[in-house]
Amino acid sequence: MNKLITIIFVLIIATTIGFSIAGYFNTTTYTITVTEKEVKKSGNSHKYLVFAEIDSGETKVFENVDSLFRFKFDSSDIQGSLREGDSFTIHTQGFRIPILSMYENIYKVEAAK
Repeated sequence: MNKLITIIFVLIIATTIGFSIAGYFNTTTYTITVTEKEVKKSGNSHKYLVFAEIDSGETKVFENVDSLFRFKFDSSDIQGSLREGDSFTIHTQGFRIPILSMYENIYKVEAAK
């Protein structure tokens, strides 16, 4: 029984680490129109959310948080530059997993062409 618990624990840890690493390599580029922005607070931490319509007409939600691995430390500046109704090309990393409240993270923003 102890071996089973140890195996399950190791698998959970390995999956979590593997999933985190995979998220950094899962990058996507979107052209969006910002429809809304908000700050989601949880205790002492917070994350910026960006609600947008992508080219296909689908509505997506992105997060805008600092990323050590992307050397991105200007989330507040980016959030302030995103104006509702304006269009941008954004570069994201990560996955959208609704049950875990995980969103693709915006790491680069450019004015839409």
